[in-house]
Amino acid sequence: MEVSKRKVIIEENSENQNIYFVLGGRVRASYISEDGKEISLADIGPGDCFGEFSVIDGQPTSAAVAATEDSRIAAIGRSRFHELLGDNQAFVHALLRYLVTKIRQRTKRIVEFSALPVSVRVRAELLRLAKPDPINHDTGTIPQPPTQSELATFISSHREAVAREMAALARTGLVTRSSGGLVIRSLSELRASVVGSADIL
Repeated sequence: MEVSKRKVIIEENSENQNIYFVLGGRVRASYISEDGKEISLADIGPGDCFGEFSVIDGQPTSAAVAATEDSRIAAIGRSRFHELLGDNQAFVHALLRYLVTKIRQRTKRIVEFSALPVSVRVRAELLRLAKPDPINHDTGTIPQPPTQSELATFISSHREAVAREMAALARTGLVTRSSGGLVIRSLSELRASVVGSADIL
């Protein structure tokens, strides 16, 4: 199905009957905390899926998912999903690997939130979002970078702290803006500044 930008695909705490696969575009999973703060959990792009938790355990969804750009989404219903689990061993193994990867990523982010200053969390998130240049692999680009407010929700901080760190990175020339998005001059240099603070990458 075709989903327009900003359309909500799954509501938080809703009964979900499908697992969804992103074929094109990008969506974002987020939830609202008890104090009303929006917390972004993940940007989900082509090849990734969402809705798998509630389809597996039958519980209400733990997050809302909305398109951040025009997207193309495929869905498999719960009954067909469980048929695949019983009939297709390759599908089961792929799903298990995907879930383990997701758990590892979220565990790493919890460590970052608990142990690292905002400046390092910003740099770690930029590394996760960056796509290496196909020719100069040490240069990275974030084609559609999040706003400073959006970046703040990803790292459990506030916009002002993110703005200060982005300005500091711009002053050194390590991160610059171009018509193609954010450009990271040296991924290895940025990674070294994170690893120097904590061995998390």
